[in-house]
Amino acid sequence: MSRDWVAFGGCVWFGLGGLMSLLSMLSIGPVVLIATMAVGVPFAIRLGDRLVAAWPGLGVGAAGPFLLVAWLNRAGPGTVCHRTATSVSCGDYWNPWPFLVVGLVLGVGGVLAFLALADGRIGSRGDFSAT
Repeated sequence: MSRDWVAFGGCVWFGLGGLMSLLSMLSIGPVVLIATMAVGVPFAIRLGDRLVAAWPGLGVGAAGPFLLVAWLNRAGPGTVCHRTATSVSCGDYWNPWPFLVVGLVLGVGGVLAFLALADGRIGSRGDFSAT
């Protein structure tokens, strides 16, 4: 089971790197994509059959940017001003709830799917076993 967690962690990093390269495609995205593929492909080849249980880690990794955006916009939605003794700064914040929901669905769903696959409750083709 501990080797499955290593495979799951690798898939989490691969999912995070893949989504970050997609989101930043016009700036640093190609470099992030090349680095993610350079590490991820040999990792996936080495894991072999253990990837069957670890693939939900891709969704957990992809949840990271959504949860980050939700956290950064936690004061929103709308215009929010911050005052100090010497200055006032205002910014427009997005509604954090859609980002939080997507991040939680990807994150919690990925962990639950991994636990079900690693435990053997779901077969490698997605069918439920009788155990």
